Amino acid sequence: MANVKQKQTINVKGLGEEPAYKHIYILCDPALSKSAKSDETVISVIAQPKDAKQPLHVIKSKGIGFSISSGKVQNVVDRLFEEYYTWSARYEVTLGVEVVAYQGILKQWIEKEQKERKIYFPVVELKPGNRPKDVRIQKLQPLFENAGIVLHQTACDTLKSIVTGK
Repeated sequence: MANVKQKQTINVKGLGEEPAYKHIYILCDPALSKSAKSDETVISVIAQPKDAKQPLHVIKSKGIGFSISSGKVQNVVDRLFEEYYTWSARYEVTLGVEVVAYQGILKQWIEKEQKERKIYFPVVELKPGNRPKDVRIQKLQPLFENAGIVLHQTACDTLKSIVTGK
């Protein structure tokens, strides 16, 4: 188990004064391989404002360069706990993990780590069903078009690096 210190401050680039959030969702889409054609593991932080009329805030979405099949499961788990520590002092936090095929092992590692650290939080399995990734992404389009989701600077930086490859 890595020695991860609990963070007490929140410094989110591009956010300015922190809005009033009701809940923080930390989402993880674990990569299964590290081949050039595959995606990398991505961790996203999404905030639900207290005001239900406000859009969801995508605060962070970042590839972390680890694949859970490359023996780096603990590295992914440590990163998820770091995000939990960052937000849990101020908000209710739920962790969502995509569980397709072998990815389900990550949830088991997280639950094992919770017992070792004596820190417990909800871990929800995210199952995309038989819908391809591009179809799931297209379903988000109306939310973006109608300002139902707001991207903060850190998330925009990640998208820019994906598009430009830099």
